Amino acid sequence: MKSLDWGKIEQATGESVRQVVTIKVGVPADKAREINKLIKEKAPKGVGGQTQGDQLRVTAKKRDDLQETMAMLRGANLDLPLQFINFRD
Repeated sequence: MKSLDWGKIEQATGESVRQVVTIKVGVPADKAREINKLIKEKAPKGVGGQTQGDQLRVTAKKRDDLQETMAMLRGANLDLPLQFINFRD
């Protein structure tokens, strides 16, 4: 539900209403800066983040550090749907 941006409810014909819903794709630049700042402050040492277009790339040498960072980001109230991809085993 966090990936949907609900518009105003407008009156349509008869007793029906209309509402525009847009789907959020990618990470906005201001949210990416906020996430990078959060990673630098609270993530384990050696974890880094960089913005690549509308995505944020987080790297670390240890898998446990990445998993800890993912848990920290899930717990943060970012008002943004998070999806973690390309996590190698």
